[in-house]
Amino acid sequence: MVRPFRPDEEKLAQIRELLPATGAGIYLDAATAGPFPAETARALAEADDWELRVGRAGPGRAEDIAQRAAEAKAVVAALLGVDPDGVVLTFGARDSVARLARLAAALGRVEPVDLSLVAGASPITLDGEDAAVIDGHRWLLGPEGTGALWVGARLRSLVDPAALEAAGGLVPRRSLLGLARSVGWLEMYVGLPWIHERTARLSLRMTEGLRAIEGVDLRTPPDGPAVATFSIRGWTGEQAQDELSRRVFAIVGLDPDRDAIRASVGFWNSDEELDRFLEAVGEVAAHTPGTLPRRPSLTVLQSPGNGA
Repeated sequence: MVRPFRPDEEKLAQIRELLPATGAGIYLDAATAGPFPAETARALAEADDWELRVGRAGPGRAEDIAQRAAEAKAVVAALLGVDPDGVVLTFGARDSVARLARLAAALGRVEPVDLSLVAGASPITLDGEDAAVIDGHRWLLGPEGTGALWVGARLRSLVDPAALEAAGGLVPRRSLLGLARSVGWLEMYVGLPWIHERTARLSLRMTEGLRAIEGVDLRTPPDGPAVATFSIRGWTGEQAQDELSRRVFAIVGLDPDRDAIRASVGFWNSDEELDRFLEAVGEVAAHTPGTLPRRPSLTVLQSPGNGA
């Protein structure tokens, strides 16, 4: 459990222990998928072990799935500040949009608010919107293939959310459990206000740092509140991604349409990590792929007696 009233440095260190992937490198690719909480992984492992030993059928199975769904809806509703009755669990934001598109002829044009790059990174206020969609695997740290559709009051007078959910297919029990555990962990143990404040500060640090580097073209407007998309003159996106990975173990995404790097911060990042990343970007930007000095590789020497 994360102790909420610890100093930031201590709290961050504890959080990073509970997000093991943050130790694999500078994790700046939440826009693709966020790091997985150890608590969620344990819950899923326990559920998998139960199903392996006992089976996936039998008395109480339907009630258990309904309970998992209710838990997932409750944490999503708390995140969005809405009534759980308007939450429809889906297989992600794209699936949510597709469900609404099938109803367009009957309901007229419905433009859902896409919160897939916002949920879990910034505060959300829904006021007057008909619908909103989220992905569960990005800043919400849930399993891939999870998400939700929120149906507003006007739209609910025309379509029953329960019928919409049934028409889209049953979300697997494992996905429901993982989404509920990850979002619940963020809300109850990490704290959304702390997450939002920290993510905003780190995002500003990232964008200001990139903007100050000669040879870096920062794309504006940003793709999301915690996403910085940029290119380095003289480098393709793939070349820059590979070099940043090699130099500082940066885990960043690619925007293939713009041949650019996509760096997305999260509350788990440290100021020191961002400084190292920005320093590496500056070093790369000061050279071309042909002039950048290569870091010395590790040479493994054989000991006598091993055929040397």
